Amino acid sequence: MRALARHTRHTCRQIGRHEIDVGTHIPKDVMGSECITRGDMQMPINAKPKFLTCFAARLMAAVIGSRNKALFALLIILLGLAPAQAQSSTNPVAPILQLQLQNEFDPGTYKASGYSNIFYFQPVIPYKLGGLNIISRFTLPVVTTADPDPISSPLGPIDIDRVTGLSDLTTINFVMGEIKSGFWAGDIGFGPALVFPTSTDDLVGTSQWQAGPNFIYINTAGAKIEWGVLLYQQWSIGSQGNDRTSQMLGQPIFTYHLNNGWYLSTGDHIWSYDWEKDVWDIPISFGAGKAFKIGNQSNNVYVIPFYNVGDAVAGNTEWGIKLSWALLFPH
Repeated sequence: MRALARHTRHTCRQIGRHEIDVGTHIPKDVMGSECITRGDMQMPINAKPKFLTCFAARLMAAVIGSRNKALFALLIILLGLAPAQAQSSTNPVAPILQLQLQNEFDPGTYKASGYSNIFYFQPVIPYKLGGLNIISRFTLPVVTTADPDPISSPLGPIDIDRVTGLSDLTTINFVMGEIKSGFWAGDIGFGPALVFPTSTDDLVGTSQWQAGPNFIYINTAGAKIEWGVLLYQQWSIGSQGNDRTSQMLGQPIFTYHLNNGWYLSTGDHIWSYDWEKDVWDIPISFGAGKAFKIGNQSNNVYVIPFYNVGDAVAGNTEWGIKLSWALLFPH
């Protein structure tokens, strides 16, 4: 049923195109402001007046709505902080241990009413295995669906209520290499992407084992700009007929670094093509973020709104906004 496609096909639509971001953007030209020390936290001398950050927080909270007021108010306050020190790398597949907490609020979904929401728990773990540099990213979403339009049947329309549940666990793994010089200088990686059927409801996951190859390239030759692409294909294992999954997914990567830890980015939204249903999902996204420190803890926060220019079919998100907060633990 297409009205359920967005939530029953984990690696496509709303869940799939957001579940694998290619990493937290960590600006490389983060220039620290003059700071004074209050306890164990450094505060910038030239920090914005408190009433401005409070006003911005209240304004954003009013725009987003009560469900996400606390998250977005906190975001605005954090973005008002200046960075405590320079970050060592902006590469989204740099060997940095991360814990990413993301929330995507989607007010508009095709062929459905009401909002949908996804919270992502996403650790990123770099390690060595047999001399190889490997990065593994684990993504576990908690999904609240929108209210699908009634489905026609010989006995009349069938109403389907929204649900909230745990979705499928996805892991994407890169064996990383490096191009050391020239225009194409940067990082390149490949490996397997795997989906484990951990969903608690058919509306929020596929309950399928899935696997496929992935490829990533990140160009780091420029001082202020990084760009690249993530590509991967996923097939269901052991499924037949209408239950089969075959999707090509990709993510264009572009980040422009500003001063004081700020950056502009296209975000981590995944584009997808469903080979079985001939459906495109193409979210166009652009937003801003900032890296900063609170005490000794490195953090990275960004806000990325998006609008979908893909097929207007049931299950595809029309528009939404994502907030990400990552705790960074450099080696």
